[in-house]
Amino acid sequence: MSNKTIQQMIDDLKKLITDKPNLLELPEHGNKLYYNAKSSSEKYFVDFARNGHRVKKLTLQLRSGSDKSQVLLRLDVIGPEHHNPRGNYQYSDTIIETPHIHIASYSLYGIKVALPIDAPESGLRLTKYDVICVQNIVYDFLERINIANRNQLSICDPEETSLDI
Repeated sequence: MSNKTIQQMIDDLKKLITDKPNLLELPEHGNKLYYNAKSSSEKYFVDFARNGHRVKKLTLQLRSGSDKSQVLLRLDVIGPEHHNPRGNYQYSDTIIETPHIHIASYSLYGIKVALPIDAPESGLRLTKYDVICVQNIVYDFLERINIANRNQLSICDPEETSLDI
């Protein structure tokens, strides 16, 4: 998939489809949930995962609906740092602290490249100091992946509304 196509898919205006109208339920620790999203021409999956055995993790991602293995954008909020591959780009061979974002449109490397969430290329409004409220994180993520109905969604978080990071 070309970088241009990946970026178009991320920017595509989408509607998130939830089981309960206007309610986005997040998973408990050890679980993951995915929701369908659709645009006028494409289908997508939006994943929310709280994995990790020794260290808790929180990951939000957008995947292509036609190729479930194609991650378009991933936001790692809690979890280990990321070591970027060596190459010819700004964050090459650099350790990026969590939280960080992966955008699949990096030539040659795809989703393997992480960016700090406050990097201009991330497209997020969050800084690493803002990631204490799960609801704010989720709303900013939904804005980044262009979910049109994000402001109509109430977020139900069984793990409270703040993170212990």
